Amino acid sequence: FLMRRSIAMPLKRLIHEMQTVEVLSDTPLPEGLMRTNNHVEDEVGTLYNTFFFFFQTVRAYDSEQKRFFQNSSHELKTPLMSIQGYAEAIRDGVIEGKEMEEGLDIIIDKSVQLKKTVDAIVYLSRMETGSLPNQPEQLNLREVTDGLLKTYRQAFEKQGKGLEWACTALTPLCIMDGNDYQRLLEVLLDNAGRYAKRKVYLTLSEYKEERKSTQSTSSLYIKLTVSDDGEGIAPKDMPHLFERFYIGKGGKSGLGLAIAKAVVEKYQGRIGCLEGEGSGATFEVLLPMVTSTGKQR
Repeated sequence: FLMRRSIAMPLKRLIHEMQTVEVLSDTPLPEGLMRTNNHVEDEVGTLYNTFFFFFQTVRAYDSEQKRFFQNSSHELKTPLMSIQGYAEAIRDGVIEGKEMEEGLDIIIDKSVQLKKTVDAIVYLSRMETGSLPNQPEQLNLREVTDGLLKTYRQAFEKQGKGLEWACTALTPLCIMDGNDYQRLLEVLLDNAGRYAKRKVYLTLSEYKEERKSTQSTSSLYIKLTVSDDGEGIAPKDMPHLFERFYIGKGGKSGLGLAIAKAVVEKYQGRIGCLEGEGSGATFEVLLPMVTSTGKQR
């Protein structure tokens, strides 16, 4: 017994340390995972399972990072090639006059696009590594949204589009970093404005979700809904909307919705798209609602 215990204790500590590694911290070991003999349920068997899952998780993480850098290179290369092409044409005198002015405009547009893509990549990367400055505070989303929408109303009016906004939640309080909420709202409004024909709609409301437990309890969320009256999203694009660098019809960098998803999940929220092709797109975000004292409701 003493010998078994002297061996088991270090193994238990090793298992505990492995399961607290950052790459596994958000990916719990699935119940029933067993690659050894089904009857081996002691510390050695558990250690083997943990090692196996650790290996699988690290390999998936490595593959994801490789895809990320490959896609990043492609998205950066495209505007750079346009910039280089027009710059060389202007330098060599191939285009002059009005064509040169148009070429300069394209260089400026592509430079802005490139900067936005780089900013989005850096933001997403820093968020995933936890190096992004984070100052969560109690936000009244009605007040914050009111302030952010002033700029968007003007931008939409210039495009000949309207923005309708309503808040039915009495006290839409949430704990999150104000910069994160601004980034989330910007992504959803930019996306809706790009596809809208005439109108973009934004609402804040309360959402009550019953918990599946033995006790009759429920959770309250703030529901942020952003929709447009555009053509909607093609069925083939729906499963990939929140994937990094997935660009659907009329899309830009393919990073916006991936950032929105990362922001929402950072605060234990959920995001999804409700509508499909032909009826506009509606994105819904659920964020945990808190009381005035900061307690989750």
